[in-house]
Amino acid sequence: MATEKAAREIFNTVAASIETPAHRKRHYSIVTVVDNGKTWSVFEEQKNDRMKFTSLPNGQERVEATAGGGGLSLEIDKCTGTIVQASYMK
Repeated sequence: MATEKAAREIFNTVAASIETPAHRKRHYSIVTVVDNGKTWSVFEEQKNDRMKFTSLPNGQERVEATAGGGGLSLEIDKCTGTIVQASYMK
């Protein structure tokens, strides 16, 4: 049975084959593992905040929001350790 640790290691092996360590560290330093019952969902998240607020001199605020972001996402079968679904966007 593939454990959470095994799922994370499978994910890191695949990610290392398509992304440089510097790219992963700079953009996707957070790896999240979710238990979906029969599978593990493992995906990268951007390390920076999704929303940034900046006060402007005129008293208003500027809001910058990050949506999406790409990265690698895998669904891994718990029994076999097989990758049953994968997606990657730069």
